[in-house]
Amino acid sequence: MVRHDDSVATPEASTPPTKVAAMLVRGYLTLFERYGILEKMRPRLSPELAALVARPPLPISWVSAAVFDELLKAAGESSSRDMVRKVAYENTSQQTGQMVLPMLRTLLKLWGATPATLFRNLNSVVTVQVKGTRLDYVPETESSGIIEIDSDRVANDYVYAGWEGTLMYAYEVAGVKGEIGRTQLLEGGRKGRLPVSWEPAGARK
Repeated sequence: MVRHDDSVATPEASTPPTKVAAMLVRGYLTLFERYGILEKMRPRLSPELAALVARPPLPISWVSAAVFDELLKAAGESSSRDMVRKVAYENTSQQTGQMVLPMLRTLLKLWGATPATLFRNLNSVVTVQVKGTRLDYVPETESSGIIEIDSDRVANDYVYAGWEGTLMYAYEVAGVKGEIGRTQLLEGGRKGRLPVSWEPAGARK
């Protein structure tokens, strides 16, 4: 008798889930605790997130994007949007960005030492720690443009604040002064448009 397997994946089921590296989550937790935010967050945590906070997963594992989104929302509501953005930048600069720094420097050497080079290659870089999110750079001038983020899920505004802080690291690596504007949410938060600009090389003294 042939046995049929009812669990055969459909196209929807085979789509890779959105998730983030546990190393990224652990970095946020460390900084939230350092800034005294973590204790304020505890009443807002779901049982699943509370369990993760009590016993963070191994750095080499992956965490559901939904849990990560809840973490950033709880932090933002317990502090501020600017604080989430600040923590995201510090976490990238001090820890997670170091993992991809050799790649970023190679890109700058090959394709030009400008943030545009890094922004054009975001998808190759972020997949090390984020799965299921797509970032595309649309230039407007030689020193400005729009980063379009497709989160592949409805994400809250604090998630995009995290992206804003994370992307500030590109300016640090490129050695320029730059700005990241506030994300315009689209499709209820599934997508976002984020303005970026920096000081042109000729403007530096």
